[in-house]
Amino acid sequence: MLYPDLSRWALLIVVTSAVFNPCAGGTVNTAPRAVTPGGPVTAESLHARPTKTSPSQPFFPRFHIRPPAGHVNDPNGPFRDPNTGFVHLFMQYCPYGPCMSQKAPITPGERPNYQSAAHFFSKDLVRWTWTGEHSGVIAGGQNESETDCPDDHGVYSGSTTIVNGTPHYLYPGVHLNPTPWTDGTRYPTMSQCYAIPADPSDPTLAQWKKRTIIPSTQIPHGLSQHLHDDSEAFVGADGRWWVFMGGKACGPKATGDCPHPDPSATDAHGVNYLFSSADFQTWRPEHSLVNTSGFVSCPEFFHLPEMAPNQYVYHAMGATNAFGTFDPDAVVFHPDGHSIGKYDNADGHASKSFWDATTHRRIMWSWISGGFPCNNSEHLPCDSMQSVPREMHYSPALDTLIITPVSEVAQLRTTSLVHAVDLAVPTVPTPLVGADGDALDVLLNFSCPQTAGPGSTCAAAVQLRVSPDGGEFIQVGFTGVIGAAGKPVVVSIEHGSKSLDGAAVAPGCNVTNNSNIPRSNLPGVVVPAKNDAEGVAECTAACARTHGCVAWVFVRAGHQGGPRCALKDNTFCPNPLSDPCAGCRNADGTCGCVSGTMAGAPSRNPNACGGGGGGGKAGSFDVPYAATDAFDGRFAFRVLVDTSVIEVYAQGGRAIGTYMYIPQNAASTGVRVVASTAGVTATADVWAMGSAYAPGTP
Repeated sequence: MLYPDLSRWALLIVVTSAVFNPCAGGTVNTAPRAVTPGGPVTAESLHARPTKTSPSQPFFPRFHIRPPAGHVNDPNGPFRDPNTGFVHLFMQYCPYGPCMSQKAPITPGERPNYQSAAHFFSKDLVRWTWTGEHSGVIAGGQNESETDCPDDHGVYSGSTTIVNGTPHYLYPGVHLNPTPWTDGTRYPTMSQCYAIPADPSDPTLAQWKKRTIIPSTQIPHGLSQHLHDDSEAFVGADGRWWVFMGGKACGPKATGDCPHPDPSATDAHGVNYLFSSADFQTWRPEHSLVNTSGFVSCPEFFHLPEMAPNQYVYHAMGATNAFGTFDPDAVVFHPDGHSIGKYDNADGHASKSFWDATTHRRIMWSWISGGFPCNNSEHLPCDSMQSVPREMHYSPALDTLIITPVSEVAQLRTTSLVHAVDLAVPTVPTPLVGADGDALDVLLNFSCPQTAGPGSTCAAAVQLRVSPDGGEFIQVGFTGVIGAAGKPVVVSIEHGSKSLDGAAVAPGCNVTNNSNIPRSNLPGVVVPAKNDAEGVAECTAACARTHGCVAWVFVRAGHQGGPRCALKDNTFCPNPLSDPCAGCRNADGTCGCVSGTMAGAPSRNPNACGGGGGGGKAGSFDVPYAATDAFDGRFAFRVLVDTSVIEVYAQGGRAIGTYMYIPQNAASTGVRVVASTAGVTATADVWAMGSAYAPGTP
């Protein structure tokens, strides 16, 4: 069978590496770092931006922005410049690959690879320009001047506030605590800083200068030294500026005795700690805006026009949106405790947004996590990207956010490939004739048959990146019960995978799409191993140095991006050890990998961790319906397909999911539709999409 059993709707997604994430508390690559000659990665040294005529870059995103190489994560500090009208966006960036540990010193001859804030700008929210390697807010403050932020070990996530017409990018600068902790380690601590344009007359705002406003010594007693991810500042009822950072409480422990992570800390609930200022220069500690159950990463807090007075929404990375009431006098947020929905699902992680007063919209981006193959002269890896810009609204009836691509994204459409009305959707996968490509905007409005009465189930799907033989694809489908009021419709993502000759591709070892790191925060490690013995030694050592690692896979040279190690933690490696090559066996019966588990760890099969076709992992998300809002058999998808990623917007943006997906073959570009219910029809529109990089962008 070349297509899934729609009666069971096996819910499988292609999984990717969460890799480095300062929002999640600074988990980083702790494996040995290659010592490389000093000097920057320049635009000239990197491969040109991909186009449809660049076959050597088939998986580099065309309209999801990022620098030409290296690792990116959280979107940071978006704003519209009041002087030029240009929209600016920062993002966490490590140019040479996985970010260095914040507590790792620089060795002689090594170029620093701590996270900085890469900088893009756009005149129209459609096409974007990267201002280059030596622009944005770059880590290295202690080497610059006394007034600059001590951020020599990294620039963490921040937000931008316009103060008297000047953008102020607030962020935590990472530096080492001068006093070692009880284990003798100098752990990172953070000072809060802002950066302002060094040359306000430069419309690109490429260069920024810094100033410390809240030194680490001002972190209140009982809070973790890891106080990060600054919010937008706002003016309170008292006329003062207020800003908060995410972190955790440490109970009775002194701040100096509370690095992150610190498993010995008691009462370690999350905090969103507020500081206030009369002049944006001198700040004093106040209290927590709202406490959470765990460590806070990438918090956002805002009001939308559709909301009641003093109604706000708060969310942190990975958490459900929390709606509630803001007390402006006490400066405290009270969640209502029954809100639903998330700002993204699956591979969509940290978000950042801003209120665009020019267009009267709140516009946000989401970090899409996952590596993909890329080419550049220095052979640097590529990992992660930003979503398309999205606008957010609030639905009082659903008590959730409605999130859709900004209307400007439609300007990237180049050619109309399909326009079909009342299209019959068969119960076997059927091609949408003319819909072919690796960069598409797909709109489908499904209608269940009128003969399907209340209580009956209706399901249909679109399959994307379909291979020429039909065996490989990623499927986006829905299942709903007609007439069921208040019951969500379930959206499922499934990965069908066969090689082009029809042979089954076993799960778990497709290094090119990072299924070797299923939904984990353990990054893969490129190793110089020339044989199995060296590979086993390298991977064992890398796993031993990486917190939480229990199993590893050594991928041999010549097999799926090898030689390299895939490191796995206990959460995503639960399977019993059976065939040590399960999931890595080639069509000819040879094994492309060698696997192992750490001493003392339960026996498991690291090759098969994550399970499912091609390394797929079960997953789905719900589309909310109110108690008075019954599913009537009509369901809409908008899916953005971009070489190595898809964004799924369900039922007009009631729920969204983002998925990294790298097919076995770049020639997998077909589109099919299928239904489990006879009589389903659809309206289909498909467009080819162009590049979001402005001409001349490196």
